[in-house]
Amino acid sequence: MRKYYSGITVFKLVGSLTVLLAHIKLPSAYLALTYRVAGLAQMMAVVVPCFYMVSGFLAYQGWTRAASPGTYIRRYLLWISAVYALFCGYYLATTTLPALIGNYQAHVALGGPVRLLFDVFFLQGPAYSLWFVPPLLAGIGTTYFFERRGWFRAVCLLALAGFGFAQLTYGPLRVLAERLGQPVPWCTGRHALLVAKLSANYLGIGFPAVVAGAWVARHETVFLGMRARWLALGAAGLLVAETWFLWWATGGHYSYTLVFSMAPISLLLFLGVLRLEAPGIRAYHTLINRFSMVVFFAHVLLIRANYLVLNCPALGLAPGQELACVVLTLLESVALTLLLTHYLARRSQRAAPAPALALANYEPATQPGLR
Repeated sequence: MRKYYSGITVFKLVGSLTVLLAHIKLPSAYLALTYRVAGLAQMMAVVVPCFYMVSGFLAYQGWTRAASPGTYIRRYLLWISAVYALFCGYYLATTTLPALIGNYQAHVALGGPVRLLFDVFFLQGPAYSLWFVPPLLAGIGTTYFFERRGWFRAVCLLALAGFGFAQLTYGPLRVLAERLGQPVPWCTGRHALLVAKLSANYLGIGFPAVVAGAWVARHETVFLGMRARWLALGAAGLLVAETWFLWWATGGHYSYTLVFSMAPISLLLFLGVLRLEAPGIRAYHTLINRFSMVVFFAHVLLIRANYLVLNCPALGLAPGQELACVVLTLLESVALTLLLTHYLARRSQRAAPAPALALANYEPATQPGLR
């Protein structure tokens, strides 16, 4: 009997809905609080690294138990890449190319068309949430490469080194260096912001979180046997200390992406996800998985379309407009989920199913798939 992780299903659903709501509007009280408490927004943004951990956890279980690990990982990476490329193509045709044609000289001053295309594909993504995908692909591919060659300890050390480098590039270590009057050399110059954001997305969040998820899959019994109270106390202690340091060093206005506290808080959340038992949800996990995937990939395009339908601005929505946009986006996501389910049901049983973004919750999964 294969093991089913009901907590992962719940987390994906709650996480995707949280991202959707955040991209329509965050509560004003929370925004005011994050402005006053240095680093709070970064510390609370634990859904993203936890998503990476879930992805690394399930991908590791998939390829280590697949009849052909190479085939499994190729399908995994190629399917996600294909979906991502479709969104990039749409964004290029509707946004990037018209902007480039309309004001070419301005874009040349910012780095030229190559830099613009690089940002779309590898840094910002074609939508707010899809910047998540390239670091995921890079993290999964790198972890697989090292693990298959028996170098798993090496990839863990590499992830830790990358995490430290990213903290020095776009995190509290950079604040400390600047406070001591020692600016970080690679954080100056024309491409400093590009280097900083690439370091944050790939080395500070994506790669180490994917490796952490793979490590948990490799040592699941040890991880689940940890005492959550000690991990919580450690996370809380680091959170308090880091909040005080950032307030002291920045005067309360912290503008970088990373904080150290994200790591233990994300691990604590992931521990709760794996321990969560919700047996009743198993009967609906297929629809929930697909709905979560649809919301994650499509919600930004749906929100933009709904702004036009509701004839309202993208910024400064009234409460009634926000509610209408949320309801419309959810209904459209449900409709797309049902259409996807109908399409998959009509596919030939001989066709190999495609992997999703950490959508399979079973161990072991010899073939990745949309369940």
